[in-house]
Amino acid sequence: MAVQDSYSGSPGAQNDPSFTFVQEPNTGMFLESPGVLAFTVQGLVVFRLRAGQAYTLSGVAGEDTLATYGNSIAAAVAANGATHNDVIIFTGTTVTGTVTVPSTLRLRVRGNGSITVADGAVLNIDSDFDAPARPIFVLVGTGKVYLRGANPIIYPEWFGARFDDTTDDKTAIQAAIDSVGSTAQTRRSGATIRISGPAAISNTITISGKSIILEGTGWGLRPTSGIERNDSWLRWIGAAGGVMLRLQNTFGAMTVRRLRFIGDPLNVCASAISIYQVLNAAGNTHNSLEEILIGQHSGEIISPATTFDYGIKCEGTTSQNNDSWHFRQIYISGATVGFHTGSGQHLAHHLDRVTITNATVGIELAGGEIIGDSVFLSAISDAGIRFFTPDDFGNVSNPRAFFNWLSFEGCNRMADMQSASTFSVLGGYFQLTSSMSADGKVIKTGNNNTQSVALREYRFSQSTSPPTAPFLELAGAGGGSHKTLTLDNVAGMSLMTGGVNGIDAPTIANSDRRTIFYNPSNYTTGLYAPFNMASYQGVSQFDPFAMDVTGSLNFQTVTKSQITGDVHNYDLGAGTYFRVTLDAPHDMSGILASTGRSRFIILVNDSANALSILHESGSSTAANRIYTSTGATLSLAANDSVILIYDTTETRWRVLNIS
Repeated sequence: MAVQDSYSGSPGAQNDPSFTFVQEPNTGMFLESPGVLAFTVQGLVVFRLRAGQAYTLSGVAGEDTLATYGNSIAAAVAANGATHNDVIIFTGTTVTGTVTVPSTLRLRVRGNGSITVADGAVLNIDSDFDAPARPIFVLVGTGKVYLRGANPIIYPEWFGARFDDTTDDKTAIQAAIDSVGSTAQTRRSGATIRISGPAAISNTITISGKSIILEGTGWGLRPTSGIERNDSWLRWIGAAGGVMLRLQNTFGAMTVRRLRFIGDPLNVCASAISIYQVLNAAGNTHNSLEEILIGQHSGEIISPATTFDYGIKCEGTTSQNNDSWHFRQIYISGATVGFHTGSGQHLAHHLDRVTITNATVGIELAGGEIIGDSVFLSAISDAGIRFFTPDDFGNVSNPRAFFNWLSFEGCNRMADMQSASTFSVLGGYFQLTSSMSADGKVIKTGNNNTQSVALREYRFSQSTSPPTAPFLELAGAGGGSHKTLTLDNVAGMSLMTGGVNGIDAPTIANSDRRTIFYNPSNYTTGLYAPFNMASYQGVSQFDPFAMDVTGSLNFQTVTKSQITGDVHNYDLGAGTYFRVTLDAPHDMSGILASTGRSRFIILVNDSANALSILHESGSSTAANRIYTSTGATLSLAANDSVILIYDTTETRWRVLNIS
């Protein structure tokens, strides 16, 4: 088809009756400008032919208006069957009963078109749905609409959302989410629900059993007056104790992104976002939150204040399958607790470029595991990281946190470890300020727990003077607790306090174990000789292979059971300083060796009977035998002591001194 130059008259008007060829107003063709023939539907130009250009039209589906079918969607479906066709809705229509629009029939809403779904009716649209972002659907009572086609974007405006920061848009947003499909469908995916402006909500928005995308258009700034249209957020206007967004039993690829959550300091929410797992339902795993702002900034309508009990809270009615979420580019301000995991099954949560500020606790782990990359905590009045047990379900768990770069500014303390837990950091800094805890504990550990702390490539810097000399604590006594502290290239600030140089280590029971790995290389002023050796059963220092000790070197006294006969391959057990008693004079031919280790021991005879130490006696295994300093038997009389060291080359004990 070609448009010739003969179409050169004066432009006409759309409503010229001579150009109307269907029974719809402003529908037809007219000369839009010299050489341009325009075709319109309800005043909308849908096609233009230009003079001097050739056009080939092929494979074009038929197009009707709903008026052709008595303004009935059910009648249009019945008439078209499997034929590919478009039906344009220009005026209001009502659906009763259950109507399913097949994938071959596309509904397009134009002009004043709208669709009312009567009480109890269901409209299933399995094709693409084409409509502007304005009110389209009116759901009466229990009426439902399901958009099950390949719509890339579903607009809450279709369901009545205003996005004016005043009107309650909760019902409209929830209807848009529910239109994706039944909540019983656990893997409904592909649709995007777009929050294109500032939305006020009075109740919880729930995404349950849907792998969809809920997205805004950016965080924006809430100015002192008016709104910016491109800003998108959810703002709470409901009662205290509510939850703004609940993400429940969503398995795989559910994403919330580019959205902001604003609370109300007069009606504090329980949480901005709840990661919620329901018992006997699909797992709530492998989903993500991206580019999320929770809270407010100074200079806005409401100054920064506590508006949430929790910023993000992992919770539910079961401890199972609430794991493997990715939290990327998250900013949380004004929550009592920024981020919370509530179960030992909340595993492998990944925090990537997360900032938490103006909180009581930054990250709280009652169980589970987090992995952090570039996490920044500031203005935290209690602990940056808190570990505790039991979890939200009453179970004893061992929370774990591993960070690649973790930094603190203006925080009371780095970590409060109230349970058996693991805390590992590679890179970052802690700013020592006047806002720190008065007890000086940068890391505080609890009693009777197995705990591991590792700081590598870490720096302590001083902004303002802390209230007291800061230090790291490895507290706890009894119960067989095992404390491990690893410090590798930790620099920038001397952590000295009182008589305990950097590490608070009270006396612990014989059943306890404490291990310190300490690498002083690359130090400037910090952490030289940071250990009070008293009460430690095992202390290791790597690179250089030497230990500098200021003050006393103290050992626990180990009292052995009375010797009632000659002893061979004598097992002293753990310790360094041993007291022995004898019921009569006896011989000792050898001591059980620590394989591959040059162990140092002191043995004291605390009885009136002599202990004879035999030289190279065959009564003991070769590797457990003793070389005396004289090559002959040595007598350890009452109150005498002997110092021995194990020679790993000769595989013999050597007597260094006897007195």
